[in-house]
Amino acid sequence: MHRQNKVIWSFFIAIGFLLLSYCMSNLDFPISGEKALLYRFELVRNYFFPRHETVNDSILLVDISFDKITVSALDEYNMPIGDIQITDRKKLLELLQVLKKRDDYKYILLDVFFGETGTTAHDSALYATICSMQRIVIPCHSDERLANKSLSEKAGVADYTTTYKEGGFVKYPYMPNSKKSLPLKMYEEMTGMRIKKHWFFYTEGWNLIRKSVVLAFYVNAERPYSEEGEKVWYHLGADLLGDENNIGLLYDATELTKDKYIVIGAFQGDDSHSTYIGAVSGTLINLNAYFSLLHHHHFVSMPLVLIMFFAFFILAYLTLTRQDLRRLADVATRNHSYRWRTRLMALSAMCSWVGYSLFLTILCLFTYVFLGEVYEIFITATMFYLLALAVKYTDNLKKLSKIWKKEGY
Repeated sequence: MHRQNKVIWSFFIAIGFLLLSYCMSNLDFPISGEKALLYRFELVRNYFFPRHETVNDSILLVDISFDKITVSALDEYNMPIGDIQITDRKKLLELLQVLKKRDDYKYILLDVFFGETGTTAHDSALYATICSMQRIVIPCHSDERLANKSLSEKAGVADYTTTYKEGGFVKYPYMPNSKKSLPLKMYEEMTGMRIKKHWFFYTEGWNLIRKSVVLAFYVNAERPYSEEGEKVWYHLGADLLGDENNIGLLYDATELTKDKYIVIGAFQGDDSHSTYIGAVSGTLINLNAYFSLLHHHHFVSMPLVLIMFFAFFILAYLTLTRQDLRRLADVATRNHSYRWRTRLMALSAMCSWVGYSLFLTILCLFTYVFLGEVYEIFITATMFYLLALAVKYTDNLKKLSKIWKKEGY
């Protein structure tokens, strides 16, 4: 194959691998070990640059971890099967009634699942209040039904998928099974934008997007108080509603909810998920998924496309020309300055040492640090391995063919 043909084939292989990488990034579940990779990287970075609580003034976090009541659970035949703990519906109703009357909030993310198991005397009033409110979203799940069908209009799917390799949270699917997720429903209501599907492409306006992303954690609230002693989240009963001896902040500080994202959920307890930055509550995962949309983290950026295309083109060309990166640098630097020769030779030496798979891993970390974007490594590395095998077997067949001709077969 002539050099010009190899360049052309490398171009088309790079395009094909880009499309493959895009399709893999849209899967609702992870294939590679990106979480483990990013987790180790964040451990090192956190050692030198410790993370701090990052909750801006536009967010009001309401913790309901300790606002529980015990109710009797029923089976499908309405027979009692034991006692369970659920969020205190009376307190939730009181909170939402105040918020509805004021109507000064920006949006309410009510991360409480209202399933069919366990009922209270306040359910009907609570469900009616939720359905009558504007700018509010609640979670639903693919494998469980809501207690009342009317709630579905306010609900978005809050599910994620694990694999044998990744047991915790890795990627957030914005359209699981073609349904709107909780953050996506919230995003579309706030911005008026819509995500559309075109075969295996997804767009928002004129922008190419991913429907499943490794989140950027814009909001970090691991503890109720910051290092400076400031309140990070408020308890529903003890802080906001108060009791017979104290007036709650909800009534005392009337500006507390004005123009705020009010996020209600359990920030402590069982609703905690393992992520690449550590344990994060499901409520904060949903909130960060929304802010990732708001910051256009789901957009496929042109710098990422160009970087990946260039990397894939080089790897494809090396494979087709049966070269390593060191030899490529010798050819590429003949007509360049000493500074560029030094840089390319250093790059080629590193890549010849680490191999293609680790090179793609380093590239993944580079795009994560500088662009905040992560792509699937395993499939891409596997495809380059298969390409190298195909080239190798083609060469072997050509050698055998020459031997057979020489010997008269």
